[in-house]
Amino acid sequence: GTDGISGIPGPWRGELSPYHFNMLFAALMVALVGLVWWLTTNLRKSPMGRALRALSDDETAAAVAGKPVRRMKVQAFALGSAVIGFGGALYGHYFSYIAPDLFRPLISIYIFLAVTAGGTGRPSGAVLGAVVVIFILEGTRYFGDVIPVLSGVKMAALREMLVGTLLVVIMRLRPEGILPARPTARANL
Repeated sequence: GTDGISGIPGPWRGELSPYHFNMLFAALMVALVGLVWWLTTNLRKSPMGRALRALSDDETAAAVAGKPVRRMKVQAFALGSAVIGFGGALYGHYFSYIAPDLFRPLISIYIFLAVTAGGTGRPSGAVLGAVVVIFILEGTRYFGDVIPVLSGVKMAALREMLVGTLLVVIMRLRPEGILPARPTARANL
């Protein structure tokens, strides 16, 4: 409901110390992210993946080539939603609680920033973008200790300003992101 769900069991939470649980869960996350990466990479190389890229490049050309545009858009939305839902389920099991208000609009902005800054053309761009955004957010977390004149509110505003500035700088210098899409063989002809 709107109040959220609490008491979601984490795997082996009661049987392991918090440190060992965190290490096990981190290893599980790395394995599952690797699995999702492998699946999306194979999807990208499949006929459906090529059709989705064609649809992304030119919707009209894909329709003329006989691709069912509306159905493919729904399939792409469903696949993306499945990956996001999988991530949300893992989040809930790790924290043992999940509620709609945990995912404020700012979190969506961070995700958009990571994907856009990293490059939307390939999965490694999104990962690199996430690393950059998290590095800036965590790297500026303790600026208040270094610059004592900043209050907590001012520090939070400065962090948001730095993240926004990062996006503007990256989009000005590299409009397609840090890792743009690889050119296709046909684009080189």
